[in-house]
Amino acid sequence: MLALRRLCLIQTGTSATAATLSSLASAPSVEAASDAQPKTRGRKKYPTRRPYISLERPREWRRPLAPGVLPVYDEALRLIFDDSRRIQREAQAVQAQLESGELQGEKAERERKRLDVLHIMSKVNIPSERWKVANGMGEPYRCDT
Repeated sequence: MLALRRLCLIQTGTSATAATLSSLASAPSVEAASDAQPKTRGRKKYPTRRPYISLERPREWRRPLAPGVLPVYDEALRLIFDDSRRIQREAQAVQAQLESGELQGEKAERERKRLDVLHIMSKVNIPSERWKVANGMGEPYRCDT
């Protein structure tokens, strides 16, 4: 439409062209109207972003699927928690040996390092612990390596 108007102006002469061009300059352009925000029909637009999660504003881990929706997921969680409990029992046995004084010298030092590794291994696969670490809320562990 704008190109057709320009053709008409060129055909009518230069005096009409100058007057029409000055009126076009004061009129709002088509490009400015397209830059405006799209209409939302009265609805508010909220920005979609990940919620801010930190130690000051903590959030709890939420299970992605309710129990019973996907039995395979339930079984996988059960296996993860069973493995965690087995490793915790092993760590308790090593802790008991260290406290009773059964282990001496270099062997006791190796078992202390192993105990640190067992504490980490018992929590590393638990989904809630992984979620905390991914969001900067994990527990700092002491490992002497």
